[in-house]
Amino acid sequence: MLFALKRMQTSDGLATSALSSPALQALNAATYALDECLTFAHKLRRAEGANAVHLFLRPLVTSLTKLPPGELMVIPLVIKHTPRLVIVRRAPAPEEHMCTMTICCAGPGGLGYHPNVAQPPKIKYQTSFEVRGVQFSRVCDEALWVGAWYAANRSGKRDGDDVLFTVLIPFLTEKSLEDAMVHTHTCCEALGIGPSPMRSARRTHPGYGVARTTAHYLLTRVHDMSLADAKHISLLLRLQLLRFATNDLPFVGMLGEADRTRETLLTIMGHEPLLAPEGSELTISMASSLEGVEVLGIYFSASWCPPCRKFTPQLASSYTRIRRKMHGNFQIILAPLDQTEGAFDAYRSKMPWPSLRFGSALVTKLAERFEVDGIPKLVLLTAEGEIVSDDGVRLLRKHTHGFPWSSTKPVETPHMHMLCERLLRLTDVDPGPKQELPRYKEIDLIALPASVSTREQAVAAVRHCDWLCTALAVQSHSVHNTAFLKFALIEFVFTQLLPLPAPRRGRGVATCVWRAPVDYEEQRTMLEVLARIMEHFAASTLSLNHTRPADSVRMVVPACIAAIADCVLRQRSINYRSELCAHLGGISEGSEDALHKGFTLDCGPLAAQAALVACHTPELNMARTAALDYFGSFRKLPKLFRWDKSHKFSVELANWLRHVCVDRAFPADTNSLVQYVTDPDALLMKNYPEFRHYRDIAFYFKFFLNPDKKCFPRRDRPFTQREMQLSFGWDPASAEFTVSAGGEIPLSAQPKRKRGEIPPKERFSSLAVASEYVKPQSADNEDDILHLWDLPSFGELDVANTHALGQHDSELLLSYLTVPYLRIPLVISFF
Repeated sequence: MLFALKRMQTSDGLATSALSSPALQALNAATYALDECLTFAHKLRRAEGANAVHLFLRPLVTSLTKLPPGELMVIPLVIKHTPRLVIVRRAPAPEEHMCTMTICCAGPGGLGYHPNVAQPPKIKYQTSFEVRGVQFSRVCDEALWVGAWYAANRSGKRDGDDVLFTVLIPFLTEKSLEDAMVHTHTCCEALGIGPSPMRSARRTHPGYGVARTTAHYLLTRVHDMSLADAKHISLLLRLQLLRFATNDLPFVGMLGEADRTRETLLTIMGHEPLLAPEGSELTISMASSLEGVEVLGIYFSASWCPPCRKFTPQLASSYTRIRRKMHGNFQIILAPLDQTEGAFDAYRSKMPWPSLRFGSALVTKLAERFEVDGIPKLVLLTAEGEIVSDDGVRLLRKHTHGFPWSSTKPVETPHMHMLCERLLRLTDVDPGPKQELPRYKEIDLIALPASVSTREQAVAAVRHCDWLCTALAVQSHSVHNTAFLKFALIEFVFTQLLPLPAPRRGRGVATCVWRAPVDYEEQRTMLEVLARIMEHFAASTLSLNHTRPADSVRMVVPACIAAIADCVLRQRSINYRSELCAHLGGISEGSEDALHKGFTLDCGPLAAQAALVACHTPELNMARTAALDYFGSFRKLPKLFRWDKSHKFSVELANWLRHVCVDRAFPADTNSLVQYVTDPDALLMKNYPEFRHYRDIAFYFKFFLNPDKKCFPRRDRPFTQREMQLSFGWDPASAEFTVSAGGEIPLSAQPKRKRGEIPPKERFSSLAVASEYVKPQSADNEDDILHLWDLPSFGELDVANTHALGQHDSELLLSYLTVPYLRIPLVISFF
């Protein structure tokens, strides 16, 4: 059941698309509580097997003591082979010294003390017995759980339920059982909480039922879910289990070994009489012969076989001894293989067990069924049809005292397939490593500051934005539309909350928060966080439909992130001189060979692209202008990472890296420079990890300016931030860099070019451009619209079928089209 609940909450699970976010979060909390209970269930099983109570009670009491206020814990308990789940729910502060205890049970053996109501022809019970107003210190008392262990393992006049409800519950509440129930009812009425629903007791094994009852209680009583939503989840759970069974059916054989054996024996019991033992001519029924039998032996033997004649007296002696000792729980049936009926009659007269008739066809079927290839052969079966041994001859010769020759019956796992108990797995299946479902943690999107005026506030806002994006990404099983939420969050932070860097030598340089003094560690951390946010934005953007209104956000937000990253990286740190940052900002002191004005990112086609998209908010317009002003102030500097122009190794990038290599004595040949860009283990990224983040931010900035919409990858399921991590390679044949996301999805900042086609210049053309309506042809002026490559011949057209204009109408239309000034009204009147 837990596996089904977890599968329902995956990204493509049944519950993810069918439930609201609050319902998903409640389901996640209930699943997490049951999953934690599974750990204690394993400890309880080991403690029962070793009869060592401390293996279970010590970790249980320790976990209860550490239970935070407002949290709950589910504890397994088994009394009289009936499983129960105990829910301890600690009250939130300031009443953390109090708690509520609930006992959930679904089987008839544990509902005797639960509130009930008689509704003929049934008696319905409250499957959850709730006790409120319990001191939390008493729940953490080890004596309580020692008493619960005593109740679970006691066999005597006073059963476990009596101890649990008449001793332990009064110990907890310091009231009698009746007074505790009245007090709980009064508390629920005061809080406006109705009684738990009444249900009929389950007739089958309650193992699955108690888990389902507990989950229902957690959803409706703890997380305030409506009964309709709880029933919806119950239906989805059954549908998920049905999917499991449907998936298993193709891998399950029609009948197992025990099934085929049982089927054969039932055929014999229904149609074949047996000959009475010791040569009697009387016949007896199979049913009467096998009544109360624990082990059945089918003995294949013949009088002409010397080993058979030697073994039969030994078998008769063991048979008599076992029957006398075990009061008839052992039976043998002779399957004769004699060649004549006379020999068969003489042979079976010495046998104290019944026999099939001579020449019976069932002897042949049984021999085929048990693959008899030699005699004597004794096949031993249980009453359920399972084979104890197909070498019963050896077993009876050497291990007669070991009857019934089977170890203790293993503990059954009830309802392994709740909806289809008939399914059997004949081979072990490796389920793989355990995957735990993360527990839902609240995401407070309004925790971001209302405004940012200092560098410390700006850095804190960026870090919190990264934290929120990660929290949304990892909890997609509990929160709907996480891609859109991250998309909107990052847009708000970088276009409305954070101030963008002021242009170089602009009026706002002195007050720019991004030009305040900074240490090197903060520079590196900021580049890492900005790169991670850019990956979140890329995953969210590519998971959403590419629409015209959202296109402006696709362009402007990466430009804002790139502007902040560029401004942060070109600052001189106050505690450490980074050669990478120093040469990006320019060197104005030193030898003449080392002097240069620095490098910058190129805003590429941002201005041309942004002029054609609609920015629907003033903040987005301001952010677009601020990003263009920032990059425009560096327009005279050499441009780095011009991925929109080419993926080749540019001279400007090589010069920047060579300046750094000279200062650090790094190899500066071409092959080494290529490795510095592509290999994360090369010298440059090992010593300057911020270079990798700066490179990735620059690529995504240019990638989202690609005018070809076909270059953006699409798929049915959302992308993740991990899948958007960039990997760079080098293609020696084309002397170009290759870029891929997650190592699998190729990316390019340039439009795809095919021979004979003009690459697009913008993703969404202006609706005032005529070419937008006549694709793939180009229309630059009026003549391109009126011009026809091939004029039709009126004699070749079938006017009735093609609805073409006749000669008179065509000449009239052409004359209208050549009239100046009045051309449009004349054409309108013509049509």
